[in-house]
Amino acid sequence: MQKIGLWQIIDGVSPSKIQESSIDLERHLEGWIETDPDLLQLGLTIIGRQVKVEGGIIDLLAMDTIGRLVVIEVKRGMLRRETIAQIIDYASSIATMSKEELFKIVDDYLVNHGNSLQNLLEERKTQELFDSESKELFLFVVGTGKAPGLERMVLYLSDKFQMPISLVSFDVFELKDGQQILAREITEPSIPDIIYTESIFIDQLYQQADQEGVGKEFRALYEVAVKNKLYPRIYKHSIMYTPPNNRNRMLYTVWAKRMMNGVKGYVSPKAFAEFYPVSEEKALEMLGKEGWRELDETTTNLLVNQIDTFFSSMGFDDEDDTGNP
Repeated sequence: MQKIGLWQIIDGVSPSKIQESSIDLERHLEGWIETDPDLLQLGLTIIGRQVKVEGGIIDLLAMDTIGRLVVIEVKRGMLRRETIAQIIDYASSIATMSKEELFKIVDDYLVNHGNSLQNLLEERKTQELFDSESKELFLFVVGTGKAPGLERMVLYLSDKFQMPISLVSFDVFELKDGQQILAREITEPSIPDIIYTESIFIDQLYQQADQEGVGKEFRALYEVAVKNKLYPRIYKHSIMYTPPNNRNRMLYTVWAKRMMNGVKGYVSPKAFAEFYPVSEEKALEMLGKEGWRELDETTTNLLVNQIDTFFSSMGFDDEDDTGNP
């Protein structure tokens, strides 16, 4: 079993080891993730807790910014092989559930949080992802340690069967002044494209954007991504741009849809900071605020220049622009 070790550099002289804390981490994790799902992945929205499905009870169900469903299983203690079978069973239950069943389960939770599934889907323009034949699911297994061989098993499922399972392990450490630090370790396989990968679909998106009157902006944001070696994951109404070696994770997404005065987009400077060697504060300074944007010609040109400047400042050459975390 791998263990995380942390050391604090005091006055730039020598490292001092930070001791593990005795906090009951397992008891708090599910509630913490519900309150702040960025603990797992930026941009997640929790849409259900203790969700009853045919395979059992899902701890947390979420949606990402592109509209994909995320199944989250939180274990008390070490993650083991049987946990993988369990979460796959949960995922199969969701994947085969009718749209009507899923809406009812999710809205029962969201109505108490001032939202609805229909609002979330309309915001993301991805209603088709909730059709039973085209649901795309991502799986997070969360605990406080990993059994030997579990990472190998997850990577095999990823490579051979395109099964997107991420292992997340947390530890708590305590500084000498009593403050505590939450440490996270993620095993996250890179999944190949699942849908809409051929160039013909890019042309179809261009046509959609042209019809909406945002073709120029949509193309500019595609071209700057390709120029800087980002990977375009193509969907029916949008393109999600990712690090080339972490194709599950969004840096920014652009829809072939018009908002009031521009193209619809979501930009995550925090994700840029996660995958490239720059602080979160600096990424926000260079790329602007986190979240949804309405990009007209002026703000599109600004974002294009910001992305170019960001990668120029990294000093990548043609062989080292990998975007590994």
